[in-house]
Amino acid sequence: MACWAEGCETLTLARDGQRRLLTVTQPLTRAIPSGALVSLLNHVRYYSRRDDQGVLRLLRQVDGGASVLVGDIREARFSYWDENGQAATEPTQVRLVVVEVTISDRGIRAVREMSLRT
Repeated sequence: MACWAEGCETLTLARDGQRRLLTVTQPLTRAIPSGALVSLLNHVRYYSRRDDQGVLRLLRQVDGGASVLVGDIREARFSYWDENGQAATEPTQVRLVVVEVTISDRGIRAVREMSLRT
């Protein structure tokens, strides 16, 4: 979404943005002035999978591109919570995601909370 004094326009990126360049999928309906506020909303997915050697890894996929967050893990657990701190039963209720990861050879356990904006 790009916003300026006269209004806002919702756009879809055609490819990953760069520091001073955003390529969009459709033509602009009007010129966006220099200095306009631009907000990006990404689709993020966390998942685990084994590599070719059988080592379990935790990955993060942002808008189609995946990267390894943690390698050589024994366990990855995700829990989803609503705004009242209760386990969420519907995806639309999720406001907090808690990720627990245990590294296999060291027994190290890490817990991270990620809040979601609505």
